[in-house]
Amino acid sequence: MAKDLFSIPVINMNGNSKGEQRAANQALHYNIIHYGALAIEESIRSGADLNNSDRYGHRPLDQAVSRGKDDVVAALIKGGAIINVRGNKLTSPIYCAVCRPGRASVLRLLIEGGGNVNRPFTTGNYPLHVAAEFSDIETVDLLVASKAKLTTRNKKGLTPFQVALQNKDPAMGAHFMSHYGECFIEALAC
Repeated sequence: MAKDLFSIPVINMNGNSKGEQRAANQALHYNIIHYGALAIEESIRSGADLNNSDRYGHRPLDQAVSRGKDDVVAALIKGGAIINVRGNKLTSPIYCAVCRPGRASVLRLLIEGGGNVNRPFTTGNYPLHVAAEFSDIETVDLLVASKAKLTTRNKKGLTPFQVALQNKDPAMGAHFMSHYGECFIEALAC
């Protein structure tokens, strides 16, 4: 049975009490999971905090990215959700995007919204390292086109190319060499 968009409870934040704020925030998280951008826009109008965490430490933008909901991600960014922030665990919106192959369209929205492709995650890896580890060629190409540094080393001292080779994915290693080999040689010569 399909959910009716108009059955979403509208929360009036005129009183702006703590209870009302909590209800608006809970409705926002629920709407991300079950509805689309229209419901998010209604949550924003209701006064929901776009950067709040649920009881598990997940922020709205992280949830929308993890679910691959481009329209919801765009609405959250337009509404003022912070892109370059880390949650209380390993998560950040960009981390959520690069850890799930096939989310390049969501990653593109984050980058266009000001996402930093050269900021390390709490794991010590950078977005390009993670994309190489998951052998996601489309994401690797998007990150490189967005000025992700090919020669950045992670906490283990590895470049993204070395991560791809360590992962024993010949296609990913070949892609790095055929598309970015000259960049590696130039960078290492300096």
